[in-house]
Amino acid sequence: MSKILRLLSCVLFIGSVASCRIFSRRSTEPTSVGMTSPRPSDTPASSEFSEMLVLVNAARARGGTCGTISFPASSPLRYDGVLERAAQKHSADMNAANELGHVSPAGSIYNPTGSVLRDRINRENYRWSFIGENVAWNYPDVPVLVAAWLNSPRHCENILNPEFTEVGFGKAGTYWTQNFGRPL
Repeated sequence: MSKILRLLSCVLFIGSVASCRIFSRRSTEPTSVGMTSPRPSDTPASSEFSEMLVLVNAARARGGTCGTISFPASSPLRYDGVLERAAQKHSADMNAANELGHVSPAGSIYNPTGSVLRDRINRENYRWSFIGENVAWNYPDVPVLVAAWLNSPRHCENILNPEFTEVGFGKAGTYWTQNFGRPL
């Protein structure tokens, strides 16, 4: 029930956003599953992703308050192609299912058994100590979307959290994903 309330509480924006998830783990946990894929480029795959990276890093440089939590200015995020690949696949799954959320539906294109962020990131062989995710739907452009995330406390926390050092973005149709990480 609390998950449904979080989703509904975020529908006040122009589009829809889903509350973010943050996971951390001990370095002794398994870090990869599945087959190894070639490492993708660490350059954003589109001009929209490049624009989003600039806006996100500008927000981090300013610091700010997310709800009741204040964040000082922090270092810019590095773009990571592995996080982008996981984000892109999740956006494609949400678009195909016409469903916004952090859990990929069972039977989805890239996650046939359904999965959560941790599973999707591990499947791409990203070795992480800390990960988070923001998702959104139906925003007209990148500046409006980033502004909405920054005005939503839980999404803002992911963007400004200095624990994160890397990011990758995905978009399919009108579904967006931001995957945040801190490698081991």
